[in-house]
Amino acid sequence: GCFYSVTLTLPPHLQNPALDQRGYGGQLASYEEGLKHCPPDRDPEGAGLLNYVIGLAHYFRGREDANPYPFWRKAANRYNAALDTLSETLSPEERLKVLRDLSRVLFELGQREEAAEVRRQGSDLLRRLLQQTSNPGKQRQLALEFIDLQQLTVDLECQAGHGVAALMLAEQGKNSCLRWWLSGWTEEIANPDFSSLQQYLCSGKTAAVYWHISPAALTTFLLKPNQDPIPILAGEEGAAGFPRLRQLLEWEEWVETWKQDYQDYRSKTSKSSSANPNHPWRQGMESRLQRLGEILQIERLLGELADEEIDHLILLPHRDLHLFPLEALFPPHYSLHRLPSAQAGMTLAQQPLPPISLETPLLLLGYPNSQGFKPLEFAELETESLGRRFQRVQSLCGGDVRLDPLKEQLGRGEYQLLHFTGHGGYDFDAPDQSWLALSGKEFLRVGELLELPLSGYRLVSLAACETAMAGQKSITTDYVGLSSGWLMAGVSLLLSTLWTVESAASLLLTLRFYDQVLGGVPEPLALAEAKRWLSGCDVAGVRAFYEAELDRYGPDDERVRPFLLDQLDSLEGEDPQAQLYRHPYYWAAFTLTGDTTL
Repeated sequence: GCFYSVTLTLPPHLQNPALDQRGYGGQLASYEEGLKHCPPDRDPEGAGLLNYVIGLAHYFRGREDANPYPFWRKAANRYNAALDTLSETLSPEERLKVLRDLSRVLFELGQREEAAEVRRQGSDLLRRLLQQTSNPGKQRQLALEFIDLQQLTVDLECQAGHGVAALMLAEQGKNSCLRWWLSGWTEEIANPDFSSLQQYLCSGKTAAVYWHISPAALTTFLLKPNQDPIPILAGEEGAAGFPRLRQLLEWEEWVETWKQDYQDYRSKTSKSSSANPNHPWRQGMESRLQRLGEILQIERLLGELADEEIDHLILLPHRDLHLFPLEALFPPHYSLHRLPSAQAGMTLAQQPLPPISLETPLLLLGYPNSQGFKPLEFAELETESLGRRFQRVQSLCGGDVRLDPLKEQLGRGEYQLLHFTGHGGYDFDAPDQSWLALSGKEFLRVGELLELPLSGYRLVSLAACETAMAGQKSITTDYVGLSSGWLMAGVSLLLSTLWTVESAASLLLTLRFYDQVLGGVPEPLALAEAKRWLSGCDVAGVRAFYEAELDRYGPDDERVRPFLLDQLDSLEGEDPQAQLYRHPYYWAAFTLTGDTTL
């Protein structure tokens, strides 16, 4: 007879039950199984990639542990194993990722010199890749993808006690991201020296709060007149409980929760006839902003200002911080405005414009018939009432808010003030495509702004636009959106909202702001006063405001006057002392960004 020898091979998951695990254990088992089939001598690139992802698994597991060091040491060992086999010739970008993440974990292990050396190797490799690439789009993509190598340099300088160097590297990173996103790839990026930066940001009774977020740390720099920057850090190196890691994790969790709840609120609002004031995003806003202040150590920062005669703060957010109402974290006696970078403000300050007055030429863009967007209930009233406050007004309203006529008006250089009442949005993947919705299906995009002569505009106001919400993705380079686009095009100041505010509140605050500005109040002070007024305004105050607006319209007006009368009727029966707009949802979204030089 015939005898057969049969060898049965069990599936990998039966040979190794760990492969059925979920989470960290399952990841490691799967990757280690892969390494058996990709030995370094036969498949060095495959082995390198597997060692890299094993290192990542160790790293992120460490972030969840009370003592991350054992996991981070394992991560560093695996990253080094990956570098042993990943070649610059065959896998340059993968090798660069490993160098970036090895630098991060060495920094977090406190091995500062080793981290600096690895970061230098990564920067050298990135430089070679950029030189070898002739495609500007690819160069920009590489530079932005690995901007965190530069961000880690800020942390290293900060840890070494070099506050000025750290701050200037943070500024360099901001200016690079702004230029690359909006103008394409270039190696020539204008950056100020520290003396000029401080002189600009800290003139008079002004201080600046400059944030920087890297993959490893959240740092706040406080700049005061005639002093080196003061880094506000979560704790000293080696402090118990890993305070800097905890701060970063708390920040990331806070951002994720805010974005998830906001997207849910936004989605449900778009499907209903009215916004839900009881939604968790709105109901929990005050406590969440208090928690954000704790994470950012605002009380500690204010303590550094306690003995100073400072009454104005310039805020320079970084990454996702641009998306949140940071102004609401500070006491109301401060006036505030924002800048995307110090260099952006310094460039605008070279061409100061006169203050806004009754004679300032105004271009009004009102209530476009934007397809796919809900009409804004108070948009027509806001547009008409604002127009009646100025003497020289050109209006494009309703169906006339078209791209070509708008570009023609913007290109004339005749106006110093623009007010848009409509919808706007942020494009996360292509910030230069962030948009204002015009009539029909037309949009004005950020990239088109840079082609227009807008340096004569003192103020652009984007009322009711959702100009700074980026969905649930995390910004890893820096935020570049509608505000940055208008400023880079030469506009001095931009008034905008972080989320779409209820139309009545937007009307009240916006008109109050303009009334203050026309009364000679500087724009940051005017916005601070308008916010205070709206948050404390009772029903009697709202009635008085509507009645004053009614006086601007004759008895024969059939468009706006009936609407105002309806609003007054709707207030009948309300408690005259009730504060309808006390909640920060109604006023905290308004931000002023740019240069206030006169």
